[in-house]
This record gives sequence, structure tokens and C-alpha cells, in this order.
Amino acid sequence: MQVSLPPSSPQESESGTVCDTCAAHENYHEIASKFWSRSLRKSEKHDKELVDTWKGDADGILIFTGLFFSTVASFIIESYKTLRQDSGDATVQILSQISGQLAAIANGTVLSTPPPSPNFIPPPEVSV
Repeated sequence: MQVSLPPSSPQESESGTVCDTCAAHENYHEIASKFWSRSLRKSEKHDKELVDTWKGDADGILIFTGLFFSTVASFIIESYKTLRQDSGDATVQILSQISGQLAAIANGTVLSTPPPSPNFIPPPEVSV
């Protein structure tokens, strides 16, 4: 059993002439190779520009966030010094005392005076 070998070059047929189909395939592959090379270069250029834009945007966002945080932190630190007791809480306490006194007068009983409210101390949750 004898096995025949393929032609020595893809363009030559057994008779030694150039195969039209092989030449067309080679031309197609050359054109396709150029096309895909050019397409790849353009895609890489576009991707690089896009990534550079994203990096610039991310840098801007990080800078803005840092400046915003530092500004807010400085306002919080300064406003912490001026914390006071909620005037609404004091009003509720005084109105409760007045209401109790009026009820005691209406019933004819004597109501003891409640102790004064202690000085305001900010809760530990808001301490810096």
C-alpha cells in the first residue's frame, strides 16, 4: 500500500501548475489579515483612550470626594462645639410641670416642685 504525499507547496497542484483556488485563498487570507490587523490597532487605540478617560474621571471623583469629606468634617467639628439641649425637650418638661400643677390645683392637692433639670451633656454617640 503506497501513500501519496501532498503537493510540495499549497499553490502547486500535482501537475506543477498554480491552483487558482489556492491563489484565491491566499489572496483572501492576506486581505483578511490586513483587515484584522488594522481593526485590532483601531480597537486597541479606542480601548486605550476609553480607559484613559475612565482614569481621569475616577481621579476627579476621588479628588472631589476627598475635598467634600474634609469640608464636611471641618463643619462637623466646629458645630460640635455649639451643641445644646433641644429646646423642644425643655418645653415638654415645662409644659408637663404646668399641667401637673394645674391638675393638683383642680384636685386641691399640693404638688411638690420637681428638681431642676441637669446640665446638658451630649450623648456619647456624637462625641468625636
